[in-house]
Amino acid sequence: MTERVLCVSSRAPPSPALSWVGRNLAGEGGQVALLVADLEAPPPLSGPVDRTYRVTDPAFDRGRGDHWAAAITEAARAFKPTIVVTGPSKVEQEALARAAAGLSAPVITKGRRVRAAADGVHAERDLLSGNAVGTETASGRPVFVSLAEEPTVTGEAGRPSSATETVSLAVSLPTYRFRRVSMQPKPAQEVDLEAADRIVSVGRGLQRKEDLPLVEALATALGAAVGCTRPIAAESGWLSDDHWVGLTGHRVRPSLYVAVGISGAAQHLVGMRDSKLVVAINKDANAPIFDQADYQVVGDLYTIVPELTRQLTAAKGSR
Repeated sequence: MTERVLCVSSRAPPSPALSWVGRNLAGEGGQVALLVADLEAPPPLSGPVDRTYRVTDPAFDRGRGDHWAAAITEAARAFKPTIVVTGPSKVEQEALARAAAGLSAPVITKGRRVRAAADGVHAERDLLSGNAVGTETASGRPVFVSLAEEPTVTGEAGRPSSATETVSLAVSLPTYRFRRVSMQPKPAQEVDLEAADRIVSVGRGLQRKEDLPLVEALATALGAAVGCTRPIAAESGWLSDDHWVGLTGHRVRPSLYVAVGISGAAQHLVGMRDSKLVVAINKDANAPIFDQADYQVVGDLYTIVPELTRQLTAAKGSR
């Protein structure tokens, strides 16, 4: 079955990975279009698309969901897609919902493993705070889908290619009576957890903020980034949100995840359950984190972590 897929990217420059998601959904002989807001220059190589719709109106605000919704609506009228897919950003999800409502189309939000079939578009979604996974099906066409996370591609599929056709898209922007007073850039991230290959995370088992160097030293010995649970970041403020692993924090999939003093609340497990190897250190032998761990170390982190750091450092020094 072939599809006409419209990919919407608010990123600048757009990621080729989203276009490859669209190409996979389109199937053999399908068509893929990309919608971008490119106000100054033609878009760079943007993946395997057949057409690129460019919004060039200087009044267009790429940070406003209602502006993107208007652009999606116009692009949908021009391209007549059977599937519209966006990334996971808040502005993209807002825009998708607005445009779908205006076109009376069904929406699947935060979808994973999206596929198209004769009976509809299917996508997996996390349920019950990530403790379950369900499959949703939206029948008919068009179907609007936002992805649960930024797509990534590797190997041959990741090689970008230029669009065969570029179309300037005229958009009728909404004229609400409000204006942006100011816009402050988000501070640079302290750590990119989602790209980290190794992570040492700390939870409430750590008694004081002044004890964080114990965990940081272990992370240094392992060549790992430092993560944490929600209470450490959101409640105690010992680490910034950049370090937060969990349902409402970062979802990570490192090759090694070391959980230090983490009990294993469901919200945290959602964020790290895709880790390849999990080592848990906790003085409670019945801590739920041990159910997810490949290696369980029962004991006081204040004894175990310094000794583990010492041995790792010594082993590195002897090589």
